[in-house]
Amino acid sequence: MSNSRDIADSAATINFIDTVTSNVQTQIDNVDSLPGQSGNTGKFLTTNGSAASWATLVTDPTLGTLTQTFASGQTSTISLTANVLAPVVTVTKEVSQSGSTNNTWDVNSTSQNYTRLDSAAATTLDWAGDSVNNASFVDSFSVASQEATPRGMAFSADGTKMFVVGDSGDDVNEYALTTGFDVSTASFTDSFSVNAQDPLPKDVAFNTDGTKMFIVGKNSDTVYAYTLTTGFDVSTASYSSVSFSVAAQDTTPEGLAFNTDGTRMFIVGYAGQDINEYALTTGFDISTASFTDSFSVASQETEPTGVAFNSNGTKMFVVGNNVDTVFQYTLTTGFDVSTASYDSISFSVASKDNVVMDIEFNPTGNKMFILGLQNKSIYEYTIPLALQLGTGSFAAGDVGKTVEANSGVFVLTATTGTYVESTAPSSYAQVASGSWEMYAVVYNTTDGDLELSSVIDPASGFDASTAVYLQNFSVSQEPDPQGLTFNTDGTKMYIVGMSSVVNSYVLSTAFDLSTASFMRSFYVNQQETQPRGIAFNPDGTKMLIVGTAQSGVHEYTLSTGFNISTASFVDTKSVSSQDGNPLDLAFNANGTKMFIVGDNNNSVYEYALSTGFDVSTASYSSVSFSVSAQDTSPSGLSFSTDGTKMFVVGNAGQDVNEYALSTGFDISTASFTDAFSVASQETSPRGVAFNTDGFKMYVTGSTGVDVNQYTLGLKVSPSGYQPVHTTASTDTQYWTDINSMTANQAAGSGNIYYAISTDDRTTWGIVDNTSGERDIVRNNGGTWQYNSNATYASETWAAGTTNTELATLAQAMEGATTTSPAWNVSVSEFVDSYDLSANETQPRAVEWNNDGSKYFIVGGTGLDVGQYGVSTNFDVSTSTYEGAFSISAQGGNPRGMCFNSDGTKMFIVELTAGVNEYALPTPFTVGGPPTYTRSFSLSSQDSTPDGIAFNADGTKMFITGQQNDKVYEYALSTGFNVSTASFTDGFSVASQDPIPHALSFSTDGTTMFVVGRTSPASVYQYTLSTGFDVSTASYASISFNVSSQEIYPFGMAFNSDGTKLFIVGNDGDDINEYNVTVTSFTNQMDKTQLDAVTDPNHIVLGNDLDLAIVLNLTSGATVPSSNGVSINYDANVLNKGAILGTDYDYDAPAQNKVQITAKAANNLKIRVL
Repeated sequence: MSNSRDIADSAATINFIDTVTSNVQTQIDNVDSLPGQSGNTGKFLTTNGSAASWATLVTDPTLGTLTQTFASGQTSTISLTANVLAPVVTVTKEVSQSGSTNNTWDVNSTSQNYTRLDSAAATTLDWAGDSVNNASFVDSFSVASQEATPRGMAFSADGTKMFVVGDSGDDVNEYALTTGFDVSTASFTDSFSVNAQDPLPKDVAFNTDGTKMFIVGKNSDTVYAYTLTTGFDVSTASYSSVSFSVAAQDTTPEGLAFNTDGTRMFIVGYAGQDINEYALTTGFDISTASFTDSFSVASQETEPTGVAFNSNGTKMFVVGNNVDTVFQYTLTTGFDVSTASYDSISFSVASKDNVVMDIEFNPTGNKMFILGLQNKSIYEYTIPLALQLGTGSFAAGDVGKTVEANSGVFVLTATTGTYVESTAPSSYAQVASGSWEMYAVVYNTTDGDLELSSVIDPASGFDASTAVYLQNFSVSQEPDPQGLTFNTDGTKMYIVGMSSVVNSYVLSTAFDLSTASFMRSFYVNQQETQPRGIAFNPDGTKMLIVGTAQSGVHEYTLSTGFNISTASFVDTKSVSSQDGNPLDLAFNANGTKMFIVGDNNNSVYEYALSTGFDVSTASYSSVSFSVSAQDTSPSGLSFSTDGTKMFVVGNAGQDVNEYALSTGFDISTASFTDAFSVASQETSPRGVAFNTDGFKMYVTGSTGVDVNQYTLGLKVSPSGYQPVHTTASTDTQYWTDINSMTANQAAGSGNIYYAISTDDRTTWGIVDNTSGERDIVRNNGGTWQYNSNATYASETWAAGTTNTELATLAQAMEGATTTSPAWNVSVSEFVDSYDLSANETQPRAVEWNNDGSKYFIVGGTGLDVGQYGVSTNFDVSTSTYEGAFSISAQGGNPRGMCFNSDGTKMFIVELTAGVNEYALPTPFTVGGPPTYTRSFSLSSQDSTPDGIAFNADGTKMFITGQQNDKVYEYALSTGFNVSTASFTDGFSVASQDPIPHALSFSTDGTTMFVVGRTSPASVYQYTLSTGFDVSTASYASISFNVSSQEIYPFGMAFNSDGTKLFIVGNDGDDINEYNVTVTSFTNQMDKTQLDAVTDPNHIVLGNDLDLAIVLNLTSGATVPSSNGVSINYDANVLNKGAILGTDYDYDAPAQNKVQITAKAANNLKIRVL
């Protein structure tokens, strides 16, 4: 029974297996063959259940993204751009933070993020005079002793000079004020008659520096211009023979005023009862004036006599003798009377004088002055200072904000900037609350890193406390050096010593002792066996020596400026009555004051010279200043350029003592301020000197027998701007105005630079503060911070003030240079010079060959043409003298020179003979030698010809002449053959310089250059609408002052593309090289350079950082912001990695879907790969 069941079960199993096998075979038989493999590399095999196929793996890294704020348990689905087998999901979450940043930008306008300001209202925050109706009387000053009918008045810029004009004496009376703008301290000093121009002068005005004076007269209804050789000193005035009639506008002109730069002139029209405005195309040049508009004041004053403006021309004040009242007007455009409107504000002065003639203000507007005819007096009024918020409009959101300034509290009440004062300020100094500074970065191309570059602080010149020792120079010619001085441009140094000799040295780089070399000596033992101090007048034609043997000052005249070999003794002035042991001397700028320091009484003595630098006219001023409190053995003496600082070398203290003078070059106003020890370099210091701007100081010593050089004012400084800002209890009430950044440094004294990259920091560009976009980044938390973790992987933050790496993001980047534009001398910069004196002491002309490998000098001493080779084209520092060719046979006074295009002809202007032509057998070589061929007389046009130039083909020749101050044009029927020349035209350059020397043209002849030596020695640029046609020439109002290198320039040349300029002259006896280029700042940094910075605190920036600027908080608890466009640099949040299972879960319900479920409330950012 059992066996039968087993057999039956086995049979059933066999039948089942057969059935399954049959079914599988059937299914296999139904499947197609596998697809071919050819051409399907990298693909994978898939099937739809019935047919197989090859498919491509999707590797797009941006299949899907989502940024969403999730509630806890909330689910969202992301649809992908394609099917994927296994999605890679990356999730970050935003974590709130305060006052810190990460490394991604996104635009956000909330109040709690970093702010980038593209623009701001054109407002200011400073103190200025309030409305005139708040004026109060202070004092008065009578001018009756000088003028019975005073009509007009004016002040010097600093208020230490006052001027009154009247038609009784027909003159301008000058008064000195010991305290600026305080009429109670006034005293009469001098007068100047204007009767020859107009017997009825009505008002007087000056240009900014007082070198031009203007009178308006009623007799001829005309404005007259005068020149003053010393600013605001009428004793030096002379009529300029320039006048301008205003009769077409008014036949009874009374008042006269100018705007700040002299491009606007205003005349009070008594007859027309109006203010007439004139435009001047050249500032303070009335010959360029033209009438533009007028504004009637008849509704307020029918007999107007005087007018004045505030400093920016937005307020105008008019007085007259009908109602004896000051009327105040507002001008919506500064100094544009067409925009004027009456403020309905006035102030009566009738209680003091009922015949009011003129009105003036001090620069800050808190003092007003009225000239009255009835009592012949000037009345001084004070006007309280008020916080002026400017002419721009504030945003509506600014109203109600609190402005804190100098401990005062003010609340804005309107978008126009009006406010109410809740707390009075403690002072009226310029406002700069919350001290903070802005830096950018410099890339050091030598060291290959970014760093803080040292910046000369403009306020630090002549500040001995900032001195840093730099180098020294051994004086091997003198065993006991005493005083020292330099020529004007610092290329020559002079040291006097106890060997009774003056030694001169030449410096190839101005004021750089490392480039000094001995030049020559001059003995003064016939006059002084113990010389101690030395000085020169500005042009070097006078040398002054002080000594203890004769107790006097010895004067020498030099026939060639600063060339001591041409010195001859003139006179001696004894100072023994003041001090028998004088050790040094100094002068003011024009030589009318002399100062002696002596150690008998340890004092500085002041002398007056009626003729500048002429010691025979010197007299003791009975003014002295004791320095014994600082040193009992003073030895050296020097002053700052403006005379407001005095320096005395202390031999006992081994230091330089600095004194402040409240009035320049008035030692009675001196007070000690600081001392700088030189003991580490010199234990017996003797003399002291400075360069022109006071950033270099030099001290001689008899112990080291050398000169020690110091650098002054070198600091790591901010860019020069510090914004003012409001402060309040909440962050939303901060503001700043970028258009009027003001602070303890004057606005505009520096540049803010920004490094900007738009291509992942591969290249960088520069935006500076003049290009319109001014970006400010700040931290609302109150301190600038940086992430000290280089990978930004954690929240490790440090205060910016502790980070030396802020040096890496701290100064303006040093960019690549570009040449833009050529042939424009306004952008010229001095490069180098080469001393020619070994071969020629009176260089008159310079010319180059075409490729710049040679240049040629015409010599007035040697009467020859010297040839010089340069190893680097157009680089005078590589010069080598090669020989000379004598031209003495053709005359004794050669001037200009040039060559024809191929160098086979040379042309020399001879002062007496005209143009001499020479043939050169070897082009551009004077060793051939050249052969004189012919000449051409210029006497019919000018008896003193000088410079010469040709056009490219030689069919036009141009000559400068000093007899008529012109450029003469000649046509040549045969190119470069002067015998075929004929005069065609002339062009006057007298308005720019009455002593023209060399001339040159741009390649196409549309730009002409003329160099002249009338102070200041300059190159002047002219535009020719038709190339090489002087009849189409006009002055381009472009010039370049070369007097720092050469005060007597004669010769001039350019290189072939106009990017280099060369000047020679009789003062320096050298050739000076200038670059005619502009520096551009572009694409200097790349990512590799940035990342290669080796600073141990270096921040490795994220690749998406596009803006790199730094604010360095130096004091205060807050940093300013603005209401401008804001960019959020993750200031509110920090992106951190989200944790799977804790912050979120995800699922893939399909090959093109990803489902995210938040485990907690989070702002998640999801990316699916």
